[in-house]
Amino acid sequence: MARRRTWLGALAAVLLAFVLGVTLAGCGGGGGADPKETFKGTWDLKSVDAEDESSSMSEDDVKLLDDLGMSTFVNLNEDGSAEFVLFGFTVKGEWEAKSATSVSIDLEMDGESSTFEGTLSGDTLTIDVDGDKMSYVKGEHKDAPDVSADSLTEAVEEESTVEDEYGSYTFVEGYEEKTLVDDDLMTIVSKAKGSDLFDDPGFLLSYTNKGSVPVYFTGTGTFTVNGNEASVYYMVPQTIQPGETVEDFLSFDSGEVGTVDDVSEAQVSIEVMDDSTLDTLATYTFTIS
Repeated sequence: MARRRTWLGALAAVLLAFVLGVTLAGCGGGGGADPKETFKGTWDLKSVDAEDESSSMSEDDVKLLDDLGMSTFVNLNEDGSAEFVLFGFTVKGEWEAKSATSVSIDLEMDGESSTFEGTLSGDTLTIDVDGDKMSYVKGEHKDAPDVSADSLTEAVEEESTVEDEYGSYTFVEGYEEKTLVDDDLMTIVSKAKGSDLFDDPGFLLSYTNKGSVPVYFTGTGTFTVNGNEASVYYMVPQTIQPGETVEDFLSFDSGEVGTVDDVSEAQVSIEVMDDSTLDTLATYTFTIS
């Protein structure tokens, strides 16, 4: 099966750069009479411009992950403390405004401290991680999850160093593949059942574009698990070229549906659109078990 770098893996790799002490830098600009007041508050991830184009994230992509409860943000607090948050994990440290356009953030991981520099241009705080530019904008205050840095280290290392072709997932042994859709436009197959690195249960799905034009697919409508409405925790809408097959792990919030052993079936609805015009080509509703 084809391997694909998921956004989860891409952002985990970005965070790993923080952990390993990669220096961050942005592009200049901006202003403000009081540097501390300029930077103080919550900064929400806006977009990621990655050297590997497949790992880039548009504003719409980030909004989708926010809607799924997978927010990434930085808190620069009044008392000088800093909190970097990624998918429910928090790295704590301190911050200091160097000027109206420059901020220094010290983050602590496993007893070690690393210093990172961010630069403000207009209303955007841009951080460059080894060529991948992470852009943030001021947002409403959010409390950082109370999860230790040790847990974050473990999660990041698992995602970044895994050799399995599917990524950091645990799959149920003996699962039998099931073809969910097979027509002139798409073939959708349930390849495996399992849980992700956050223990959220779901299914590994493959999508094949059998048509003649690039298509864009996304979830639509209401999803259910075991007959009850359920929140999708992770699903990446994406473009598929003619003849191409991509794989994606569709997971649900374990707080709502329980563990992978609790999930017997899920009903899913997928909308497939022409990637150029965004005209709907087909809507598929199917049950995965």
